[in-house]
Amino acid sequence: MPRKSITKEFSQHSAQASLRRVLIIPFVLQIVAVIALIGWLSLENGQQAVNNVAGQLRSSIVGRIEQRLEDYLFTPQLITQLSLQEILNQHISIQEPEELIDNVRGKMRLFDTVNHIKFGFTDKNFIGLEQFDQASFRVNISRPENNYGFSTYNLSSGNPNFLGSEQLIETKPEFDLQSQPWYKGAVEAGKPVWSPIYTQFNTPRLAITYSVPIYDRQQQLLGVTGVDLPLSQIGEFLKNLVVSKSGETFILDRSGFLVASSVKERPFLIIDGQTSRLRATSSNIPTIAKSTAFLFDRFQNLTRINQEQQLDFLLDGKRELVQVAPLRAYPELDWLIVVVNPESDFMGQIDANRQSTIYLCLGAFILALITGWYTSERILRPIQSLSKAADALSKGEWNQAVDVHSQGELGVLARAFNRMALQLQDSFTALETKETKARTMAELLQEAQKVAHVGSWERDITTQKVTWSEEVFRIFGLEPRAESLSYQEFLAKIHPDDRQHVADILSRSSAAGQPHQIEYRLVRPDNSVRYVFSKGLYSYDDAGEITRAFGIVMDVTDRKDSELALQKSAIALQQKANQLEMTLEELQRTQTQLIQGEKMSALGQLVAGVAHEINNPVNFIYGNLTHARTYADNLLELLTIYQREYPDPSLALQAKIEDLDLDFVVIDLPKLLDSMQVGAERIREIVKSLRSFSRLDEAEMKSVDIHEGLDSTLMILQNRFKAKGNQPEIIVHKNYSTLPQVECYAGQLNQVFMNILSNAIDAIETPPEDFSCPAPQIEIQTMIKNNKWIQISIKDNGIGIKPELLNRLFDPFFTTKPVGQGTGLGLAISHSIVVEKHKGNLDCKSVLGEGTEFIISIPVKHHASLG
Repeated sequence: MPRKSITKEFSQHSAQASLRRVLIIPFVLQIVAVIALIGWLSLENGQQAVNNVAGQLRSSIVGRIEQRLEDYLFTPQLITQLSLQEILNQHISIQEPEELIDNVRGKMRLFDTVNHIKFGFTDKNFIGLEQFDQASFRVNISRPENNYGFSTYNLSSGNPNFLGSEQLIETKPEFDLQSQPWYKGAVEAGKPVWSPIYTQFNTPRLAITYSVPIYDRQQQLLGVTGVDLPLSQIGEFLKNLVVSKSGETFILDRSGFLVASSVKERPFLIIDGQTSRLRATSSNIPTIAKSTAFLFDRFQNLTRINQEQQLDFLLDGKRELVQVAPLRAYPELDWLIVVVNPESDFMGQIDANRQSTIYLCLGAFILALITGWYTSERILRPIQSLSKAADALSKGEWNQAVDVHSQGELGVLARAFNRMALQLQDSFTALETKETKARTMAELLQEAQKVAHVGSWERDITTQKVTWSEEVFRIFGLEPRAESLSYQEFLAKIHPDDRQHVADILSRSSAAGQPHQIEYRLVRPDNSVRYVFSKGLYSYDDAGEITRAFGIVMDVTDRKDSELALQKSAIALQQKANQLEMTLEELQRTQTQLIQGEKMSALGQLVAGVAHEINNPVNFIYGNLTHARTYADNLLELLTIYQREYPDPSLALQAKIEDLDLDFVVIDLPKLLDSMQVGAERIREIVKSLRSFSRLDEAEMKSVDIHEGLDSTLMILQNRFKAKGNQPEIIVHKNYSTLPQVECYAGQLNQVFMNILSNAIDAIETPPEDFSCPAPQIEIQTMIKNNKWIQISIKDNGIGIKPELLNRLFDPFFTTKPVGQGTGLGLAISHSIVVEKHKGNLDCKSVLGEGTEFIISIPVKHHASLG
């Protein structure tokens, strides 16, 4: 049936029904509907509240478990870092077992969650300290004296010799240190790692170990240190954690094995003396087994759980609420935290409330029937009396009065009805009074507009007549008059720069019938410029057609002047702030350069002093070698003549000749002198290079040979080019062109060469694990450009630099080297020396995996660059 027909039929039935039915039936139906709706909503809201509370409880428990695990797992990292730092700083010695154990015991007393700290070395030696109970410790040793077995000793505070036979508890054979998962994993990774869960060698319990490899300063592996965490402590924490009446918590890895749980069941099995981990699906606890099986069915693979999930499943026909979340702080452990709560723990009160709600609805229905009948009787009597009086009033009988004694709404209605006749007589007088007040308000409005510099305007759409208030004329600098300006005259008053903008906005607003607001400048007849804010609105008739446009005009010149002044002040302050920031950056850069320059100056003085001290004895040796060689040649020549003149020496002389091996001496002595001369020349070259490099402290600009500075730098770095261990020799290729003498700060340029070449050697010697350089080499090339500039290229075939780091390469304190191996000042200072001191360019080109090239360009004549 169409909607209109239904409404019409309902209206007809309502009109025919008695007033009593109309009052009682809707009243009762509304009360019953409201109570039923409230009951239903209360049940639904109760269920929703239970779900929310359960979800918040599970999330809170997961958060507490995760926080506890983070604190628990952080302790081994802190202990290993402290041990490594003390070993590297030689505060403790790994060669002294007593000193090592005493240091470890202090850490275990400080961190009570750790029960075993151990050290394994590359020579298969092993030593560890285990906390047996809260007050006693045991030392575990594996070394050649016990055929690398696993010996356990009591640690007695009264006997410092803890390795005595009287403290020995037991020795287990066949302890292979290098096969232990905590040792093997750290050696293979070459960095700190968490071991997989394993059974400790001397006790049938599960643990994990945080292992860190120990390297000496030459990056040679010395051994591995590890800190054991027993998983039983995690289980104890979960047992003491209050979840709900029947709730359980447990932790499992993504392969489905239990790590720890809040139940008494152990997470491992002992079969024939062998310990094996327990699968969660094989647990004797139905909650753990069924919830884990549900997670496998839901996700197929536990590795797919990458974020916290709230789930539910049925266990023996009852709904179980599950919260599962990965251990986000330590993703390498790959653990999942699971919290399971039966829904019945939260639904007891909800079920009890359901029956109470049903009884309440029935009682409300009965009460609504009684209340509706009584209320209808109280309402009908005064309404009938009021209906008779209204009918008489409609016939012109103005002396009607309704006698109603009710103090409620009907009483108010009756008293209002009685006053209506009197008010009709007084209405004409009231209209006249309102007209007088309206005229007064209009006059006050004009005065207010004059004070506030706000005028109003109105435009009739039909007649296109525009009316301005007096203040609008004053704002435009005109005398008030009856006729306002035409549209063209209005546009002519607007500043030429704003005229088209105002016309476009008014045109769009009028076409769309949308409100508008504009801020523009107008030019008064005295040529003064005023800032004006204008806002316009539209009114519509019942058909939706625009009938009238109206709005206001406000003089905002004072505000605009203040804004402009504030903008100028803000710009001036910003400029000062920028200047201060630039000055601060310059001071910081200058301070950095002064510190580095002072260091290099001291280095130059040291090198110059060493070169001077070596130079004198070397010159003495080198100068006397020529005379020594002449004397030796003369003696040998004399000996030859003597042998020719006296071919038969005496027996004593022959014996002496044989003892001295005179023939060998005659042959070897010239060779010995040649070797000494070569060595002396080599020392002279080194001294020459040191003296050349020592020009670091020279502050004045000179014309120098650039190749001499490069060669002296290469001579100083010669030792770093040689082969070391597995690192092959670095081959240096010099492609020098013929260069003129260059005006420069020679010492500072040598500093640039030293920084760039040192970085090239570092890039070749310390590559990452996945990069190797079988034939390391450095190529140095010089050339002249346009007879005014020289270019020096230093290129290596090392690992290269990532593209995103190239823009920051010359920033102070930025370095790509590991912590402790670089300050980040070398390239920043080199860039400052080349660009600011020599007005040149320092560029870097690099391809990751292929190498890096630094290109230095400086002018031959310093004054040419300034021009």
